[in-house]
Amino acid sequence: MKSIFLFLFLSPLSIILLTSPVSSHAASDNSLIGNKPPAFSLPDVNGRHHNLSEWRNKFIILNFWATWCAPCKKEIPLFNEFQEAYSDEIQFIGIAIDNAKDVSKFTKIIPINYPNLIGGLESTGLVREYGNKAGTLPYTIFITKHGKIISIASGEITRRFLEKILEKHL
Repeated sequence: MKSIFLFLFLSPLSIILLTSPVSSHAASDNSLIGNKPPAFSLPDVNGRHHNLSEWRNKFIILNFWATWCAPCKKEIPLFNEFQEAYSDEIQFIGIAIDNAKDVSKFTKIIPINYPNLIGGLESTGLVREYGNKAGTLPYTIFITKHGKIISIASGEITRRFLEKILEKHL
């Protein structure tokens, strides 16, 4: 009976954590700061696999997101704007916790001008490797062009936060 009560009590909280913007941009796992990011190979919506190393020598903003996540949707226009303005220096990369069909449908409504990889539900292990123990979305990792993680943010990224990161590291 206790486990059912805990499940019922924690379920709404879990939904809130997954869909609410977080005002703090503190790292979920500070031990990753200064280290190389975990490697991965994931497909895009067309099935072509990509590795993080494809974008070496650029400042990488790796964003875990989902089509059903309201704060994730809110970030996309900002990410599109910065990707266009700084395309020579930075590379946004989305990792969708969705299937290719849903992402393809979503991008017809809300266009995305940077690579989006399909992680599916299986990528929850990858997002944990990147320090997201709570499973919150959006979840964003900032990686220098030298391949070191410099910041991790749980929750919606604001213009001000993004500007500060780029001013300091570009």
